[in-house]
Amino acid sequence: MVGLSADRRSAVAWILAEAIMRFRCGKSRAFPCWQAAALSGNAVADDDLELVSSFIISVFGRPNAVQSGDTKEKKGKSNHLEGFVAEWLWHLIMKEQQASHRVRQYLSEPSYSVTEQGEDGFVVYAPPGANTSLFFRLWEIKKHNTENSVVTATVQRASDQLNIRGLQYLAKLTSAHRQTDGDLGSLFAELGDLWINADPRAGAGVGVATNTVTPPATCFSPLESTLDQFADAGQLEGLLCVIENFTEFANEVRRMVWSAL
Repeated sequence: MVGLSADRRSAVAWILAEAIMRFRCGKSRAFPCWQAAALSGNAVADDDLELVSSFIISVFGRPNAVQSGDTKEKKGKSNHLEGFVAEWLWHLIMKEQQASHRVRQYLSEPSYSVTEQGEDGFVVYAPPGANTSLFFRLWEIKKHNTENSVVTATVQRASDQLNIRGLQYLAKLTSAHRQTDGDLGSLFAELGDLWINADPRAGAGVGVATNTVTPPATCFSPLESTLDQFADAGQLEGLLCVIENFTEFANEVRRMVWSAL
């Protein structure tokens, strides 16, 4: 997202805002209430405000809330928002991705809470053809919007996190999918073993959303050196999403969510 007009940036922000609210509201009537109000430029009816707000405030806060004067606290809240938007960017990109060498069978849902513990992203694929084994990629997603460090440092942090906590994330997934049947259920039961053994069916990825317009060509090298046990071609993946003024973009997504309140 470099060099886009303001209208096109707003269009992308709306796609994210709508997808986020559709997910958060589930089958509640809150989503059509929110969507109709946001598209019309009017606030939701007073009778609907409490319900709609309940799906918004835990991540985005309230538009008229008094802001703390603590600069450190404000920065923390901004970081949480940007990290949340980065996860959603990754999720929507993964939904659109298609490749001839694999077919997506499962894509994890984004976290409901900003600081929820566990994996940032998890994808299961099947190679083309019949009677083939499913394989997975465990992803860590970070935002990078600082002038004081390079993208490579963010990739290193994400890689270290996968190296240290990856097995715990997979254990949580195994438990969460204990009632999943079929080939997918069998894969979830094996996640820990596949990871420990660096099996060809296991793998990892790091996604970074950044406002660094010209990142280094080798910014994902820490992933290879940190998780060097995954040595087969394609076991490690990287995704770099470049967004000019990422902080402002994340704020625009929030403004669109708030527009119905």
